[in-house]
Amino acid sequence: MIPLIDRIAAFVYNKVNGWLLGLAFVLYSGFALIVMRSGAEKIELLAGHPVEILDLQWHFTPEKADMILRNYTPEARQAAAYFNATADSIYPVLYTFLLIVLLGLIYRPDLKEHPAWCYVPLLPFLVMFFDYAENICIIHLLRNYPDYTHVVAVAGGWFTSFKWFSVLLIILLVLSGLHRRIFVKKLKG
Repeated sequence: MIPLIDRIAAFVYNKVNGWLLGLAFVLYSGFALIVMRSGAEKIELLAGHPVEILDLQWHFTPEKADMILRNYTPEARQAAAYFNATADSIYPVLYTFLLIVLLGLIYRPDLKEHPAWCYVPLLPFLVMFFDYAENICIIHLLRNYPDYTHVVAVAGGWFTSFKWFSVLLIILLVLSGLHRRIFVKKLKG
């Protein structure tokens, strides 16, 4: 019996194509440009001035979270918590879909030569996991400010760091795979 991860990887490699990449890119871009941007603008409008967003920090400590959330009005914190629980729960699905398809297309041609690369397109699930864990922590901070749980603030900061580290890893894999596709294959061929 093939383990579940192997079946998921095989499914990805069998289904990815250029059309799916285009669809994933349009869905992701549209959501990012329209929904995510309008959510950030609404939060800033309710705060009455530009505010930092915890999700976009490389890392945050409880002290930094407190400093950032102090600049939010109660209405801005409520709107941000709602936004994190709704729109920011859809966003990870869209970018994960885009990254899975992109990595699948980049690494599929080399599977016979490098069978372990079959797992590369599954790495975006790590980003999604860390993003959801981060969102849960941030929602707690927003809803309970200033009486949030210190441990949740620490965990949220680390989940944020793990999310961004995973994103950087995937960017490196995309660039490495594209380099291999464009330059290394040309030199061999």
